Amino acid sequence: MNIYNIGKLNLFKFISFVCLALVIQTTTANDLEKFQTAFDKKEFAQAYDILKELKAETPDNANLYYLSAKACMGLKNYELAVENAAQAVIKDPSVSEHHSLFADTQVLKFVGTQNTSIIKLPGFARRVKRSYQTAVNLDPSNIKAREGLALFYLMAPGIIGGSIKKAEFQALEIEKINQESAYPLKIGILKKRKRWSQALELAEEWKALDATKWAPVEAEFRIYLEQENYATASRILTDWLEKYPTEMNANYLLGLTAALSGNYLDLGKEALLTYNAYTPDMEQAGHEWSYYRLANIYEHMGDLDKAVTAAKKAEELQPSNKKVVTQVRQLLSKNNKG
Repeated sequence: MNIYNIGKLNLFKFISFVCLALVIQTTTANDLEKFQTAFDKKEFAQAYDILKELKAETPDNANLYYLSAKACMGLKNYELAVENAAQAVIKDPSVSEHHSLFADTQVLKFVGTQNTSIIKLPGFARRVKRSYQTAVNLDPSNIKAREGLALFYLMAPGIIGGSIKKAEFQALEIEKINQESAYPLKIGILKKRKRWSQALELAEEWKALDATKWAPVEAEFRIYLEQENYATASRILTDWLEKYPTEMNANYLLGLTAALSGNYLDLGKEALLTYNAYTPDMEQAGHEWSYYRLANIYEHMGDLDKAVTAAKKAEELQPSNKKVVTQVRQLLSKNNKG
């Protein structure tokens, strides 16, 4: 073979390689578009399966694991969400969002399963803090990471690094980036200090910015809920639902308030049944919690058969949730069916 033919062969190989790369890139782009469509429709299982195939083809693509963790959060599969978020960090530790999502998934797993022992809590808390701090270091404008770090400082005991002053610092930094984004954290800090009237004033100030926004209304509701002022808390929700009956967070919280207080039981039951007919977003309460609260309400009503049925449904949806499983056992025993 002469030099000319060798040159032609190499050129052909180069062109073939470029064409193949373009085909792979186009295929990936098409599949990611399909993923986004499924994700937006809350078809989280389908969204995850699309990414699963892509990960098999390009196993070093950190973004695919990041998106997979998001899909798993939608599925309320917290174990798998943590695994995928961890892989996103391993494959590309330079991205701030990878670290903050890894922390988020660990928190959701803890809340969703209630299975972390007290002995393991300090280690868990430090890991979460480290992930949020790394995310902030990589991108100081990452508001979600700053919020997560601030919540760690608010919730953790001082012995493992909790500090209201450090939470206040994060609130100030968030306010520099986006003033409105700082409201939830500033209200949370006031609640932690038991400055209820100041917290309410700040919630009213936030509400005045846009009367159609749910978030400041929820903040106001939670101030009353934490003071066990269930009558006012429920009124806030029913007033909102009169204007916006499809606000599913309000429906869930109305059920939660009824379950905690033992009052407004019919309202709470109907609200939870409405919520159970809806597919929650990844950051909303899963149906295991709405069935758990529905079981509470039926127990208050004295209908133990329905309470057991609702509790079993909660266990079926999240069998790893210790709190849910305990409820089932207690109700079965109380109903003489255990």
